[in-house]
Amino acid sequence: MKYSELNERERKAKLHVIDQDWEIHSKWRAESLDIITKHLFTLNSGGLLASLAYLAAKEEANGVNTLIWLFFAGTACVVLRATIDYYMSESRLALLRKDIGRFYDYEIDFEEYVKRLNKRAGSSDILLHLLGWSSAILFTIAISIGVSTIQPEADPVGSINFESLRSSS
Repeated sequence: MKYSELNERERKAKLHVIDQDWEIHSKWRAESLDIITKHLFTLNSGGLLASLAYLAAKEEANGVNTLIWLFFAGTACVVLRATIDYYMSESRLALLRKDIGRFYDYEIDFEEYVKRLNKRAGSSDILLHLLGWSSAILFTIAISIGVSTIQPEADPVGSINFESLRSSS
């Protein structure tokens, strides 16, 4: 039914659903760059900086270049994910705004409004999941390589360098 054909009780019920849709989409828009994006960015960029610092401190760094590229790729994935997520949320909110206007202007009925809303739900989310998981996997691979290749040089347990003891006295 179109907005003009609804009685007062039906209008209130439909408007309540629309208000909920608006609130959900608005919150999603505001929070789209938040939790997981911040964590993945922090982890990957932190790993990248740690790798660069290690490279600068050592003359010989086997495997560190690989770590740098893995952390860089993980950071790039999460930044790309955040960018796409933001623009998708902007686009969905604009379409929602347009559909609400069409409903109020009697161009579409409530069933068509719901049909359009459901059609947009979940579209292109697979790309966001793919980029998020790629970032997490790249981070895990880089950490695994880092743990196995970058190890502190340690003297065997119990060995004492007597020369260094004499020179300090």
